[in-house]
Amino acid sequence: MKYDIGMNKVHEITTDAEGNHVGTDGDITVSLVGGRMFKRRAIKGVGTEDSHEVCWLVCELDGVRVYQSGRNVIVSRADINP
Repeated sequence: MKYDIGMNKVHEITTDAEGNHVGTDGDITVSLVGGRMFKRRAIKGVGTEDSHEVCWLVCELDGVRVYQSGRNVIVSRADINP
């Protein structure tokens, strides 16, 4: 199955003293207490005029992952890529 949750801005991730994570693309902010948060990035259309970067924010907690890009969200136990 192909997941296309859109082109977007690059996310910024911060972690506070208690280990809680906050990720934002400037429009949407995601907070995670526990678990881990990271960016999943890819270059789509390499070698073409339509080449562009895709960046997803990924939150993982107890084997469940939340993938966020813009206003689009996928919740899954699967490990998926942009």
